[in-house]
Amino acid sequence: MRYTNAFRQGLMSAFFPRFFGVIFSVFLAVGGGQLSASSLFFEPFSYTVGDPLTGQGDGTGFGGAWSGGSTTITSAPLAPGANSVAIGNTDPAFRELSTTYSTAGNSYYVAFLCSLSNTSGAWAGVSFFSGGDEKLFFGIPLATNALGSDYPRTRMAMPIEQGTTYLVAYSVTGTGDEATGNLAIKMWATTDLGVDPAALVSGIPSAESQETQANCSFDRIRLAGDYEPGAMKIQGLNAATTLAEAVNAAVGKNSTAPSH
Repeated sequence: MRYTNAFRQGLMSAFFPRFFGVIFSVFLAVGGGQLSASSLFFEPFSYTVGDPLTGQGDGTGFGGAWSGGSTTITSAPLAPGANSVAIGNTDPAFRELSTTYSTAGNSYYVAFLCSLSNTSGAWAGVSFFSGGDEKLFFGIPLATNALGSDYPRTRMAMPIEQGTTYLVAYSVTGTGDEATGNLAIKMWATTDLGVDPAALVSGIPSAESQETQANCSFDRIRLAGDYEPGAMKIQGLNAATTLAEAVNAAVGKNSTAPSH
């Protein structure tokens, strides 16, 4: 079939603007801080200061609002940007994820900022749950007064200094399948909130798994502790499939995350 020049010109004028318009829209969605395929969930705690966390539903990658707990939004952000959440008591706050994730054959990265206003307590932090079972814990493990992880326990941990803001990043690496595979965790912690993610993990980990454990699935997260209420503050909680995404979101360099 032969086409006239007028037909070709009409075809091009109709097709290419629409085609490149679609491409440009996709570029904006990915590069403009709206979506990121690498992020599992992101909670910046951008809520009204003084409000309880219970019932709050912003952030991305979640299947519902926060429930339970007596955690409170505080006006003392650990870094420029969103507010922080103050935890530190035994009344836990839970939030469902929009997807169930498995560590089997996967590598995930978890990052957040945290500080502790007093060291009189036993544990505080973030847990990953599968239903009613705790699978992973990030923060201050029981009776350590140091940053680390639990489930599996860490070989060493970084002592936490009162009133200091830390950027904490974890790698969660699962090998094999969920039935027979193993899971290992490493943690890096620093007070340099502008550190390059690659430089952060180039050195010896601040904490590392003491032993391997079986892979697991998780579908919700928990904030809890037994320090004085409000003693531990957390900001920029993010989990992703890349280290750069997790760290940059935690310190407020980007806010890319999947939609609900």
